[in-house]
Amino acid sequence: MQLHEFQKRFIESIQSAKAAPLTTFAPKCRLMVEDGLSIYSANMQDGLVAVLRETYASIFKLVGEEFFNRMAKDFVKDHLPASSDLNLYGSGFAQFIQTYAPASSLVYLPDVAAFDWDWNDCFFGVDEADLDPSIFAALSSEDLQKLGLVFKESVRLLKSDYPVDKIWEFCNQDRSDNNLNIDSDPVHLLLWRPSLDVKFLRLSETEYHLIHPLKHGMRFLDSLEPVIEEHPSFDTTAFLQKLLSLNLIKSITLHE
Repeated sequence: MQLHEFQKRFIESIQSAKAAPLTTFAPKCRLMVEDGLSIYSANMQDGLVAVLRETYASIFKLVGEEFFNRMAKDFVKDHLPASSDLNLYGSGFAQFIQTYAPASSLVYLPDVAAFDWDWNDCFFGVDEADLDPSIFAALSSEDLQKLGLVFKESVRLLKSDYPVDKIWEFCNQDRSDNNLNIDSDPVHLLLWRPSLDVKFLRLSETEYHLIHPLKHGMRFLDSLEPVIEEHPSFDTTAFLQKLLSLNLIKSITLHE
């Protein structure tokens, strides 16, 4: 049996936790592995559920241990780690919750999970140096026409119909108030890690729609044009200063 086939059958057995003779994997061995597979499968599942519980602490707080564990185990069945780094495990949990029937009445839950994941992603992101603002002084008017901003990898944007930032604070910070109010206008959020701690703040809708295309490589002026058309008094300088003061930018690029 080829190694790849061995690994494939072993993983299938672990996922299903079904009894299988060890001769299926190693013909020279006469032992049965029903107990071994069952224990291994349970340990693997429990370990991955624990990882999800750590990453999605807000969800755990909102739905409770029993519901969370059942939902997480259902997720784990079809979502094994793609990397040995378990800090990267669970990226699809928010999408899973969207289609998870028992959670359908908790309409805000997928967005809270997305916030949890973005927070986790920021926290474990790479460290990158801040952009030196003096670099702008050396740019010609022609350069400014081509200017693009390169955001740090830890920068995340999230929009939601629910106040997911307030829900996260409710779940993760000590509060004397046990009441949670999810009535809110849509929120546009920025998450980033300027040093050791993840930070987040609410953006205006205009700021969000400016940063989003910039983060995906659009020229600064191209991103700015529709905003100026709709809001002629928009303060471009103040916006750029805000990006720099928050240490969101790691470098600039000049588009052709």
